[in-house]
Amino acid sequence: MPTLITFLFIWYPDRRTGRKWAYIRSPLFLFWGLFQKERGPVDRTARIREIAEKIATSEGMELVDLDFRREGSGRVVRLFIDKPGGVNLTDCQEISGQVGAQLEVEDLVPESYTLEVSSPGLDRRLTRETDFVQFSGRKARVTTHQPIQGRRKFLGNIEGFVDGKIVLSTEDSGTVEIPLEDVARARLEVEL
Repeated sequence: MPTLITFLFIWYPDRRTGRKWAYIRSPLFLFWGLFQKERGPVDRTARIREIAEKIATSEGMELVDLDFRREGSGRVVRLFIDKPGGVNLTDCQEISGQVGAQLEVEDLVPESYTLEVSSPGLDRRLTRETDFVQFSGRKARVTTHQPIQGRRKFLGNIEGFVDGKIVLSTEDSGTVEIPLEDVARARLEVEL
């Protein structure tokens, strides 16, 4: 964008210095922000997710989760991808290259950032209905926002997902139904 340099002269009496004239170089920058749509963190996260999902799907993978946060002196964009049979280093490199190029083209993260792409791991996060259906029968650790049956932390086997609720079979409380919107955190438990 070409830079427009203008000068605005202002008449004001300055008793300390005795100056009567001052100028402001390029005052238009003060008002330019009114016409620019600034992308907020939620806006950027949604757009990054959209880009990553599109690229992962085109490569036969799924975007499991995305983290976009400030860490240290810059931002970190973490993508967790998966596919049947698991992902390997080549898959992560391919997605990283394509997503990184698209983020640079759209300039979604104007400050310095690090792009990390990996598999979700053995203790993967469970965030969607499909996650709980896919991992039915596996052990999971679930933390809720509000207490359910006097507790907020549960460890048990995922029995399924019915009517917007996770059905979890615990050893000490029996079967517990946890509404998905009440889940603060849910992860698979590593079983060796």
